[in-house]
Amino acid sequence: MKLDHLDPVKIKSRFSNIYNEALRFAVDITKDPVPVAPAAHYMIGGIKTGLNAETNIKHLYAVGEVTSSGIHGANRLASNSLLECLVFAKRAVEHSVKDIQSNPKEIEPGPVYKLDETKQKYFSEVKNFISKLMWNNVGIVKSKDTIEFALSELDKLYSIYELIDNEYYFERIRGLINISELIASAALLREESRGCHLRSDFRQTDEKFQCTIIQQKGNPTRLSPIN
Repeated sequence: MKLDHLDPVKIKSRFSNIYNEALRFAVDITKDPVPVAPAAHYMIGGIKTGLNAETNIKHLYAVGEVTSSGIHGANRLASNSLLECLVFAKRAVEHSVKDIQSNPKEIEPGPVYKLDETKQKYFSEVKNFISKLMWNNVGIVKSKDTIEFALSELDKLYSIYELIDNEYYFERIRGLINISELIASAALLREESRGCHLRSDFRQTDEKFQCTIIQQKGNPTRLSPIN
């Protein structure tokens, strides 16, 4: 990308943060070519929710990028994000208040978590490793080989780290592994390219996959047709 045809004073004024950050890497965006790489920074759905942002777990609601609310296609739009924030957040609050009022009960105590600061270094190691592993193998462009490699590396983490139950950092490690495995498994199943899901070994859109992939604990993964 090049911006040298634009007023350099205006660029420095309107994009001062980007201008100064690029200078740290010896790139002057007012005259030098700007390196650009593909990226995706939205989840584009995940947790299935109803019209009131409710999930299939009682009293648990989900709103925003983490949800699969039915208002997105293969790509996510900024206006859809606003819709979720403004509409579904309001519905979630109203529905949860009404639910509590009609079904008052004591909250059952959950597990007691402990925090071992010595485990923070393990969490940082795993977080950085998984981040690099997923970006390089299950990022914008992926294939059967790269996805399967990522899944095999994720599986090894369970034997490398003896994950202690109810310890804060180890529970976060377990969560990172689990969500990464879910993402990779879904990407492996979807043998097509659609939206920002690009498979180098399946470059065309396949109408067979015009559906939602449903992943539930204890149940086999299934495809759900879009209504």
